[in-house]
Order: sequence, then structure tokens, then C-alpha cells
Amino acid sequence: GKNLGGTLGMANKGKACRNGNAALGLDRPVTFSGVQTSAHEIAHLLNADHDGHGAAKNCSSDEGYIMSSPRRNGNNSCAFSNCSKNDIADFLTWRYSKCLLRKDVCHVISLPNKAADLPGDVMDGQTFCKEYYREPRYMNSTYIKFQSDLEQCVFRCLVHDTYSH
Repeated sequence: GKNLGGTLGMANKGKACRNGNAALGLDRPVTFSGVQTSAHEIAHLLNADHDGHGAAKNCSSDEGYIMSSPRRNGNNSCAFSNCSKNDIADFLTWRYSKCLLRKDVCHVISLPNKAADLPGDVMDGQTFCKEYYREPRYMNSTYIKFQSDLEQCVFRCLVHDTYSH
């Protein structure tokens, strides 16, 4: 694969039903880090702009919705802004969006039971922090439990960078 630098994903805006209907996103194994990236990139395919830009210029990126760029964690990180909802609703009125209604392109795929688990069911916070920060320089990362974080599906990791001393 190619290192995308700070880029978490890419998609062609408004191309869900046309040539170029592809998206790509970064996901770290067993961390579920790609879930929000997937939602973000699929929204681009459905013609959503980044909040604060283009048709979404009236929605501030600082509010931290899915289409914020750069990505932010917080109360809105798992929801779309009104601008994104409007962009997607507009896309669904286009004649190009009709491919999404075709039943002949719908495939049912059986997933293993593990895939249906929520992130906290697959691993605990300590394991998540160790997996996410697995470079040798971060060997002392530890999980800090805040009940409010768990309610928002967020893990908080205290990271000690051994190379910065």
C-alpha cells in the first residue's frame, strides 16, 4: 500500500452511481478506526462536501460532525451536519442516484458473528491502546477509563513517547 501521510481516505465526490464510484480509507487492524472514515468517504460519494466548504460552507467544521476536516472526536463525531444531510438528500433526487434503488445490484453477504460485535466487545481499552500505539517508542501506553468516553464509543490512551526525553 501507499502511505497517504495525514490522509485517512479518498473518494470521488458525487460519483456513487457513475464511473469513479470508489472510495478508499485507512483502517488499523482490530481498532475499528476505519468506521468513521468509511462513513465520511461514502458521504463524499453521495455528494457531501466537507463542513465549512462548498455547498456545506454554512456548517462549521469546528462542530466536529462526520464531514469535518480535519477529523475531530466529540459529541457530533458520529453524526452528519444539516449541510451533509442536505447534500445527500439533493444527490438522491438526481437521476444519477437511481442505481442505489436497483435491487439487481443488492448482494447479501453472511458475516462471521465476530463482525457483529461492537468495538468494546472485541477488545478492552487496555488492549486497544496497546494495539493502536504499538510502535516501540509508545510501549508504555495505558488506557484511561472515563465513563462518558465509553458512552460515546471513545477510548482514551495515555501515551508516553520514550523518544522525546
